[in-house]
Amino acid sequence: MTPTATRVWSVFILAYVSLYVFGVHRPPDSFISEQPWIVWKLMALPWSFGGISDAIQWVATSQAPTLVRPARAVIWLAMSKAFACIPHGYYIVNGVTLVAAAWVTWLLLVRLDVRPPRALLGVLLVGVSLSTLYPLVFFGYGQPLLAALVGLWWWFRGATLGPLCLWSIALFSHETYAAVLVVPLLHGWCVGPRERRAVLPLAMIVVYGLVRHWQGAVPLWPSISQNLVEYPDAAFEYPVRVGFTLITAGLPIETLRLLPWAPAYTRLRDMMAEPAMLASLAVVVAPVLVMGWLAIRYGRGGRVAFALAWLGAAMVPLMLPAGTPESVHFLGALAPMAILWSEAFASRRYVVLAVCLTLRGGMHMTARLMSINRDLPAMSRAVQEIHRLAASSGERIGILFAPAQIGFHVYGMLPTMPAL
Repeated sequence: MTPTATRVWSVFILAYVSLYVFGVHRPPDSFISEQPWIVWKLMALPWSFGGISDAIQWVATSQAPTLVRPARAVIWLAMSKAFACIPHGYYIVNGVTLVAAAWVTWLLLVRLDVRPPRALLGVLLVGVSLSTLYPLVFFGYGQPLLAALVGLWWWFRGATLGPLCLWSIALFSHETYAAVLVVPLLHGWCVGPRERRAVLPLAMIVVYGLVRHWQGAVPLWPSISQNLVEYPDAAFEYPVRVGFTLITAGLPIETLRLLPWAPAYTRLRDMMAEPAMLASLAVVVAPVLVMGWLAIRYGRGGRVAFALAWLGAAMVPLMLPAGTPESVHFLGALAPMAILWSEAFASRRYVVLAVCLTLRGGMHMTARLMSINRDLPAMSRAVQEIHRLAASSGERIGILFAPAQIGFHVYGMLPTMPAL
């Protein structure tokens, strides 16, 4: 593709996605999840080497003591110092980050020999998938995604040092981005050409392990064993949750609970025994499965194998009961899913593909719009009223936040109390 064509496509994508992100999604009026706690703690630290060290230490000992996320601590500190308790400031930065991530996804797919119109599937995935809604309203998720995608695009343009630096930011922000480090090797095996430098990113996994050991984080396998002993159902629940998110391209399984005919207060395994729920499940998963089958049946074998291997690297480790099987972790699988879908167009079953994309997009857009334009504002109003009453009472009140399964998402994105 010529440089002029690239610029034209880029302007169109940036303008369209910007209009979509900032025009369709209502900015949240309150913080969600644990963001007030994080902001209140970090905004008091100075923006200096000492402050950065204190932020990293706090995240490693209090916020996530079993994980290694120093880069995320720096991102949180920078944004907390910049915006303090102003939710709209974080929303603008997150929105710009997602717009850039959608654009870079398109650039990456074109670089990987996906036709420009079909590469728009990557933009569709980043923009519509419910998995990208949480990074829009909570800080520290979209930034490592962008770093990982820019690193991949830069790597396939021939660079080495720059991508390694960007991948270190992604990896030390969230461990799920370790899957990115094997992508160059997988591409060489499945598509070619094979390059010796493709083994260099694997050294970062060794560095990550050393940092993890130095920090004193809980070892992975003992943690998994302990979780299985304390919660045996995790051996079933984790693969089911992650598998459902994979075959729906980003939906949490809680989506099924919102159907009018879904039985209330019922375990997932019991709910799936109902014929109506099985039929609903088939409709929800059919679009992605049909497009995947068309890609495998008619697509270019090497590129299909590359996409499937990348999907496996990104999603299969999440099935281990070592963390939380959240749908937001599908962020690392957006690009390979777009590659797989682009290969489905080789089947020339355009009507089938249009139906699948419409169904899939409709489900995710319904979830996004209801979550950010209805659920979050309603919950924010309730939280703000509680805050007003607490502030006017003249008494000291302690408030405990606990995640809640509300709406189309794993934790419900429940707004939490601003610090008093």
